[in-house]
Amino acid sequence: RTIDAAAVRLEVVGSSEATPTPAPTPDPATPAAPSRLEVSPTLFAVGAALAALLLLGGGFLLGRRARSGGRGDPKPRAELERALRDAAGSPPREAAEAFHAAWRAFLSARYGAPPSGTPDSLRSSLAAGGLAPEWVDRISAVLEEIEYLRQAPELSEVGHLREEIVESSRRLLRDLS
Repeated sequence: RTIDAAAVRLEVVGSSEATPTPAPTPDPATPAAPSRLEVSPTLFAVGAALAALLLLGGGFLLGRRARSGGRGDPKPRAELERALRDAAGSPPREAAEAFHAAWRAFLSARYGAPPSGTPDSLRSSLAAGGLAPEWVDRISAVLEEIEYLRQAPELSEVGHLREEIVESSRRLLRDLS
């Protein structure tokens, strides 16, 4: 047989009876093979649950990062670290003021705490911002030591207290990171 067209010529060589055999029709008495979705709805459910957990976890982490001020601004942390470094050479009252201002700026930037106010308002602001109670207690303890140093710098033990504040502040800052 030959088919002629304007642009194409198609020629079949061989017997025209060599057509493919059609697929056999299924017997109604034999159950059909299950499809892949019918075989593994459990696997689909597990995959969907895993995807949901990953989305929830990512949302939690993004929400926590947003609540924490993003932790992306290094300036308040750098100022706090600088104040802790420079404390040894400065008078106690000036060191205490620098500690206080740097801690308040850090807590304001990171946790949305008010930059000024009473210790109780700071505690409630940190707790309302989602900070765990043990962290609120640790931060409050450091700020109470700083406040004591601000109010009583003429005591003979001030140098020792200043070093304790520097060390506890560094530990707390490292633990918060």
